[in-house]
This record gives sequence, structure tokens and C-alpha cells, in this order.
Amino acid sequence: MSINEQETPEEKLLKALFGNRLEKNESQEEKETGSPSIPKYWEELVTINNIKLLQTKLIKHLSVLVDSPECQGILTDIINRVREVEIVDNRLTISILTISGNIGKLVCSAPSERDISILPESYQEILKLHDGFSFPDYGAAAFDTTLGISTPVFLNGEEVFTMFEPDSTGEDEFVVVIDTHQDWFILDTQTKLSIDKPAIKFLSHGNSKSKNISKNYSIGGHFLRLIALTIIGEEDSRLKLFRHL
Repeated sequence: MSINEQETPEEKLLKALFGNRLEKNESQEEKETGSPSIPKYWEELVTINNIKLLQTKLIKHLSVLVDSPECQGILTDIINRVREVEIVDNRLTISILTISGNIGKLVCSAPSERDISILPESYQEILKLHDGFSFPDYGAAAFDTTLGISTPVFLNGEEVFTMFEPDSTGEDEFVVVIDTHQDWFILDTQTKLSIDKPAIKFLSHGNSKSKNISKNYSIGGHFLRLIALTIIGEEDSRLKLFRHL
């Protein structure tokens, strides 16, 4: 089997986008396939019995997602609903009281062990903390996002595809930063916000046109608002741009 045949779809897309900077040596590959270790800080979090102290620590821990004072307020309102923290299957699992009165679980993956050096610095900071987040088992409000370049997205006319087609022509390739399995938040490599972080655009599975839905927050701020829809409710005025996505 040739080297090219051994490449994953993700690696092929990244190489197409960024060239030879993505080539990895064998030691890097071994590191990426190893089991993620549990950060010591997680173990400290699960031993905290005082709920107020736990919430304070979690706000600090997830502050990497904050891009603006409004983001800080959203994060605080989310974490103030936290009831418990556990480590389950090498993931930090945070039990949160949602606006519906039910407990949902925000699942935070282990830090990334991939080569993320080609990505914007602000994005690397998030992936070094958690390689992904999900809010599963919550009916229609559930989501399972993937941070990182995990799903190649192609446009062909008015249709959106998420399969890798290396021999096809006429598609636009996007770097997906949040994949909700129906819609995508994509990195706008040509635009920087006033906060010196890359802009993010939204791409719906039902529409081949991408659109910018914010001007003062980047990847972290988008993710905060995505999870806030379930936890603090879509009627919150701070989430107005996310109501009709």
C-alpha cells in the first residue's frame, strides 16, 4: 500500500490546504494514536466539594473560550448552573441544570494530541485544553460538536457534501472548526476580527452559502453560544444571532 493510500481523508484535506507543513514523523504519529492522559487539574476539580469554589475553578478553566465581556457573562451563567463534575472514559463530564429544569451533561474531551501547529494560535489554545465538546442524550437539543479539522465540507452547485472526494472537481474546501453533523462553523482565513482572532462563518446543510454571524467573537465565543442555547435558553438576548441558524 502506498503512502497516499494510507492517508486519512482528514490528512488529505489538510495537505491540500496547507501543503507539506502537515507531514508528520513516526514519533508524532505514535503520539497521536496513544490513549489521552487525564490532566492532573481534572483530578483536582472532581475532589472539590464546595460548589461555589468548583464553579469558580471551572470559569477559570474554560475562560479560553471567552472573547468578549458578553462571552464572560455567558460562561458565568452556564457554570453557575453546574451541579457536579466527573471523569468518565477519559472525558471531563460536567452536570448542568438546564433552563428546562433537567440535568444535562457537557462532555469535554481530553487535550488534543494532534499536530495543531498550522492552526491560529487562539484555536490552538482551545484544542490544548479540550479536543472537543458535546452535549449528548438531550433529545432534539442534543449536539456533538467536533473541534478541529475533522469533516471536509464540499460545495457542488447548491448541494453540500461532507464526504471526501479527492478526484472530483469544482468544490470549495473549508476548514471546519465546529461540526454539528448538520451544520458547520468554518474558519475564515482571510478575515481577522478586531480582537486579532480569525472570523468564523456559518454554513448550513440546507444552503450552500456561508455567512458571517458575528463581529466580536471567534471560535470560543461561537461554541459558548451554541451550548448556551440549551442551558440558558434561546430567548436570551445574547443568543439572538444563533436563534435561526
